[in-house]
Amino acid sequence: MSAEFDLPLTLLLVRAKGGLDSETTRRLLGTLRTADLVTLQTPSELAVALPNTDPAGARAVGRRVREILPDADVGVAVSEPDDEVPGLLERARAASNF
Repeated sequence: MSAEFDLPLTLLLVRAKGGLDSETTRRLLGTLRTADLVTLQTPSELAVALPNTDPAGARAVGRRVREILPDADVGVAVSEPDDEVPGLLERARAASNF
């Protein structure tokens, strides 16, 4: 959460069993907003920070992701005060079914 503005920050983690090729990654990025921050954690894992997005909004993004990559596992974790990135990533991974 943004301490200054009290806005939610939700992490969406997309895990693809067969890996993410460049075309699929490009299509996934097309479903996101310009404010969303993306990092490719591994060749099969895309992490997306969704600023000012609650879990319901993140799940809606997850549904759009599954339209492009139906076999993707998607995990969602909400940032807590004093969160560090590794903990947030681990909670999102635990929330996926990979």
